Amino acid sequence: MTYTKHPVSSSIGAVLRVLLAVWLLCATGPATAWIWDKYPVPIKDRPDWVLPKEAPTDFTVPDQITQGIYHLLVDTQVHVPESGEPEYFYHFARHLVNLTGVKQASQIQIDYNPEYQSPRLHEVAVWREGKRIDKLDTARITLVNSEKDLDQMLYSGEQTLHILLDDIRAGDTLEYSYTLKGYNPIYDGVFAFDHYTDWPVPVEELSISVYWQKSQPLYNRISDKAAKMRIVAEEKGIRYIVEKSGIDAVMKEEDTPGWFEPYGLVRFSESADWQDIADWARPLMEEGVASGPEIQKIANDIERKAVDRPHRIAQALQYVQGEIRYYGIEIGENSHRPLSAEQTLARRYGDCKDKAVLLLSILRALGIEAYAALVNSQLRRGVGDALPAINLFNHVIVSVIYDGKVYWLDPSREYQYGNLSLIHQPDYGYALVLKPGANALTDARPQYQAYSGNELHESFDLTAGPQAPALYTAHTVVMGLNAEKLRRTLAGSNQNNAQKDYLNFYKRFYPSIQPLQPAAFKDRPELNEMEVDEKYSIQNIWEQNPRDKKHFAWFHAHAIMPYLKTVDPEQRQQPLALEHPVNIHQLIEVNLQDYRWDFENEDFSEGNPFFSFSKSVRFIPASRKLLIEYNYTSKMDFVAPVNLKYYLEAIDAVREQSRYGILIRPAALAGGTDTESRAERDYVLYALLGYLGAFVLLFAVWRLQRRRHLLKGDALYYPVALPKFAVMWLCSFGLYGFYWFYRNWKHVQRRDRANMMPAMRGILHWIWYYPLYDELRRDNAARYPLRRHLPPQPAGVALAVAFLGTAVVAGLGYPGFAMCACMLLTLPLANYVNYINSDDDQRRKAFKHHSRWRPRHAMLVLLGAPLLVSLLGAETGLIPGEKVVEGKALLGYNLKFLQRRGVIQPTDEIRYFYSNTLISIHGDGNGFSDRHVFTYWKDDGEFYFEGATFDEIRDINVIWGRWNSDTVIEIIRNNGSRFTLYASAAGHKDRAFVNALLERWKKRRQPGAVAAGL
Repeated sequence: MTYTKHPVSSSIGAVLRVLLAVWLLCATGPATAWIWDKYPVPIKDRPDWVLPKEAPTDFTVPDQITQGIYHLLVDTQVHVPESGEPEYFYHFARHLVNLTGVKQASQIQIDYNPEYQSPRLHEVAVWREGKRIDKLDTARITLVNSEKDLDQMLYSGEQTLHILLDDIRAGDTLEYSYTLKGYNPIYDGVFAFDHYTDWPVPVEELSISVYWQKSQPLYNRISDKAAKMRIVAEEKGIRYIVEKSGIDAVMKEEDTPGWFEPYGLVRFSESADWQDIADWARPLMEEGVASGPEIQKIANDIERKAVDRPHRIAQALQYVQGEIRYYGIEIGENSHRPLSAEQTLARRYGDCKDKAVLLLSILRALGIEAYAALVNSQLRRGVGDALPAINLFNHVIVSVIYDGKVYWLDPSREYQYGNLSLIHQPDYGYALVLKPGANALTDARPQYQAYSGNELHESFDLTAGPQAPALYTAHTVVMGLNAEKLRRTLAGSNQNNAQKDYLNFYKRFYPSIQPLQPAAFKDRPELNEMEVDEKYSIQNIWEQNPRDKKHFAWFHAHAIMPYLKTVDPEQRQQPLALEHPVNIHQLIEVNLQDYRWDFENEDFSEGNPFFSFSKSVRFIPASRKLLIEYNYTSKMDFVAPVNLKYYLEAIDAVREQSRYGILIRPAALAGGTDTESRAERDYVLYALLGYLGAFVLLFAVWRLQRRRHLLKGDALYYPVALPKFAVMWLCSFGLYGFYWFYRNWKHVQRRDRANMMPAMRGILHWIWYYPLYDELRRDNAARYPLRRHLPPQPAGVALAVAFLGTAVVAGLGYPGFAMCACMLLTLPLANYVNYINSDDDQRRKAFKHHSRWRPRHAMLVLLGAPLLVSLLGAETGLIPGEKVVEGKALLGYNLKFLQRRGVIQPTDEIRYFYSNTLISIHGDGNGFSDRHVFTYWKDDGEFYFEGATFDEIRDINVIWGRWNSDTVIEIIRNNGSRFTLYASAAGHKDRAFVNALLERWKKRRQPGAVAAGL
């Protein structure tokens, strides 16, 4: 694209244009605008030092554009002459895709500081259907005072050149360029310039160049690997050119640290090292330090009031923070040159550098060593990787040296009370301390960090029972940084608003909570603490489950939970900011009604590089007092992406412990003896003891009858009829297998007079299967050389491996299948033993003796068969079991029942399921699919059903069950309604149920909406 001069329609117009330009060059300030508000700045051709750059015409609009604009060209060129002021040329081309783009681009704003910058407008044009349309004639151009930082109490004197365009259409390409001449004189001509190589929007072409005509070197650094620099030597200087094309949008994710910068950056600096910058900045700060009578009077007052130096340092800081309000007039050199301490004291306002100089003056009058320190409040530790540049720092604090320690004090903060050791020191990463001889950055992380956090003691009075409101009181001690924040909140609002904020926060956990008295705030400035006392009534702290009439109450680590940040690790590519420093100690005291409560002591701790967390649960039976204690301490202020998965695993573990629930069963309410009915809770234990007693009785009967029916005849190994072998093995749940292996090894011991332990080989028969097979195989070879009655040796090895694998199957929760498999794999060995005992009368007599059915065997079958059927039925899904099962274990007719009842849809695939009924799942069930959670039950013949899709679930609470009880899972919908699921704790299958449930819920919810049980 070639540049075309602004057309002039007539000679009169040309004369008027010249007169206008002369007038504009002579005039200054906002009065340069004509009565038409047109051309308040000079209209000139591009400077001759500018390299022409045409906007792309062949392009495809990417999907990443925002606001309907595709940025075709970003062309920035800087001219730095040997002497004189630098010039900055800006050239932009924007393609307007739609009406939104037209609205956004039809107003051009050019910001500049008239104190040291003068703008020149070169062109404003539109390209439409290949034709260039000049827009300067019809544009409305005005100057306005912008002052975009007034809300931050900063006044810079900036102005904005506002260009309002007419006749802009979708499909147009808007092109404009201008030059700003001038450089802040405070920099003494020392050049520094930086420019991003990435934007949050896509850019077709980017070009950055610096035309350097000074004799000293220009240093540069690029943080963007995709951007390349060309250095071109010219007759009058050197051009440093950085170009990049096809730039994708780079988005900054939420909750990133302030110092993190995802955009590529190129920096240019004339400064050789940090000493150059320190030598420039030190005189600016020091010339403002004063020691006049007003300063000395303040110092004398502090010395009279404060007993030692730490208190004097703190009071000097508090004087500047409290007596000098923050307001900055940063016009021209005032952007970096502070006022004198006397001026700031007289005005009673100043910005960071003014307040720092005043604090320095007071501290030095007190005889305390202190220096100004330059920091970057956004980059913080990122300054350590930056190129030394005179424009790098944006904030001034004070470095105080006392008793061998360095304290970093920020006089721009407010409400920092107490002794020096109690004042929070912000972590600015690195600082350039302006002390004589400074030539490097200093690590500005506080060497001594005051304790900052909350001590919260909560009390719940539940002694009146679940039908009465709970009395809730909270006493909080807020310390250090948190006390500073609370003072600022109260100063900017009032205690009534603070009370409302507290109440709204508590309602997230207890919707029926109401204040009994206003929150009381007490400031203890000498300790840098604030105390808050609150008193509430909670009408419905007990939640009754209509299904089984149980009452639940929950207690939350609510003081800690806001700091447990979660994100989607699959979508996260950037660091996650964490709040730091944070120290929380929360003690929950629950006073319970007169029941015989039974709680187990619990201890949990989680330690990692990011935070530490601990939980302790103790119960004092004598006073019926339950104590739940939580502690949280932050260690870092961010998580790197590579560590995000590790951090989120720790967060999940902590969230699982961040609530504690208690329950009361209806029997306890009626009889007043326990949280759970003892008979109901222990019925499984009694049944097991009964069965165990029956088996012990059978064993005693067997021993007595064995003595009466001594074996007459001798057998090889231990023969027994295969039907009895199989039934006894299964109905004894594998115990008969121990005995059968023992008898066979006992025969080998007697025969060979071997030194072995047959009983141990029977008990550990999983690993002694192959040795017994090999013993019988060798017997087969000796007894029947030409006939094989056992599987070949490779098959025997495979059988032994499979036999050992049944132990793994049993451990996976399928003991019935494992037991059946063991029996079947042993049949070839039992069959051979029977065969070799069939060709002799004496051995046949022994075989018949072992195979005979006796009353004790029939009793064993009567006892074991129902349990066996129940076990196998549960594992096959034919009948409910005592454990949680995977949904694929449910049979088709059960799934059809659930579909007919509307519990699931035909397309749903149940992931986990649990039913605590004995015969059929039709009477009770709990489970979830990839879409929803459900529970159903029958009561007095009526069928009840509760369910919610994952999108409808706001929170999930869990009370973990013991080995003989169910885990309780409370589902809270978005509208606040709730229902309860159950999952058996047997075999720890409830853990798999809950973890899979939470995982699917988290995937369906937005990042951060993660909960876990207690």
